[in-house]
Amino acid sequence: ELEQKVETRTEALREANDRLHASMTELIESERQLRARKLELRTVINNAPDAYVSIDDAGVICDWNLQAEATFGWTRDEALGRRLDETLIPSGLRQAHRDGLRRHLDTGEARVLGQRMEMQAIRRDGSTVPVEVRIQAIDIDGRKRFTAFLHDISDRKQAEQKLNLAASVFTHTMEGIVITDADGTIIEVNDAFCRITGFQRSDATHRKAGQVARRSFLRLDAVGIELSQLCDGLHDLVQRWHKHFRIAGMAQGLRQILKAKQVARVGELQRHPAQQQVGQRDEEQKVGDPVCAGGNAELQVRHGTELRQRI
Repeated sequence: ELEQKVETRTEALREANDRLHASMTELIESERQLRARKLELRTVINNAPDAYVSIDDAGVICDWNLQAEATFGWTRDEALGRRLDETLIPSGLRQAHRDGLRRHLDTGEARVLGQRMEMQAIRRDGSTVPVEVRIQAIDIDGRKRFTAFLHDISDRKQAEQKLNLAASVFTHTMEGIVITDADGTIIEVNDAFCRITGFQRSDATHRKAGQVARRSFLRLDAVGIELSQLCDGLHDLVQRWHKHFRIAGMAQGLRQILKAKQVARVGELQRHPAQQQVGQRDEEQKVGDPVCAGGNAELQVRHGTELRQRI
């Protein structure tokens, strides 16, 4: 009977040992998987293209990746343990950051969590960098942690400034500007182009640039003739009243310039019979689209530009 009890007890101990061994094996495997998972997460965070920063509920930095080092100038060892507001946040916004953190911890109110925001961050050397940031809150062992990825948007801001400058030039320049697609179809013109050519924007867009240039050249040619006649009349008027005005020289000079340009244009047309043929076709095309197709568009654009410059 004693031997039976010993054997039974031994068997129970053997089964308990097997269970303990299985549990230990499972625990070791879980720890191995956890370490692998942490290493994978650490690798992802360290190699993320954006700066990654994590703080605890006291506002102290507890994680800092390689891109954060490159963006802000602090190494990981230097950043860990520092207060976030004294490391990245401009002085004028630090109190608001502290108040917001305390309000969230006390009431759960989250005004910025999960929101994509643009803000200025400071580097170690004191310079500022525009960043896009999104903050998330997580619970770890009953305590709050706040994580954020910060994306440096300096290049985007510079591109926006250049785009705004180009848009301002396009709008306010005195020169006519035409934008076309790859097929030569006009997609946009500025106000100066409309003033110079007499076209409405809706009339010029969606047409071929050659057609519009040809029509613009004809309109500008008529304007040039009217200006020449105006200068003739102004010159005659000044000749009569030159004792009372001191602009005779200016009027005479303007008149001579226009006359000389008209002679030059006649000579240019004589050297380009293709332009004369275009003019002949104009007489034959009396119906259809008011903006006639065909013609040497490149020559028409060049003549239109020269005429606009001399006006």
